Amino acid sequence: VAFKVLAERDDAQKVVWVNADGESGLPYDITLFLNDDLAQKVFVEVKTTSQRPQFGHTHMNACHISLEELNFALVKGNSYWVCRVLGALSEDVKIVVFKDLASRLLRSQAQLLVDLPFESL
Repeated sequence: VAFKVLAERDDAQKVVWVNADGESGLPYDITLFLNDDLAQKVFVEVKTTSQRPQFGHTHMNACHISLEELNFALVKGNSYWVCRVLGALSEDVKIVVFKDLASRLLRSQAQLLVDLPFESL
């Protein structure tokens, strides 16, 4: 779904799904080339859930980001996007693209949550 939406962008010149044949191990799923000369390269990590979007529930945008993905986002800045697919198994699919994760974190427009396992003392 995300691949199709990105490929239909007016400024998309080339879209490569790097995980088309299986998990590549890269910190992104799609490479998006923008502009006529393919000069702008964007790396897109797709995060999908079957949960349907609900009005007023911002936690639906919460998703797992690996340390490798976070490091890559910090290095690539505006060239790293997170594409959140909500309601993937329904007819009410919603796609939200968050551009420049690193800048959003630095401006407190996004936050990191840490999920730690319980340990007995």
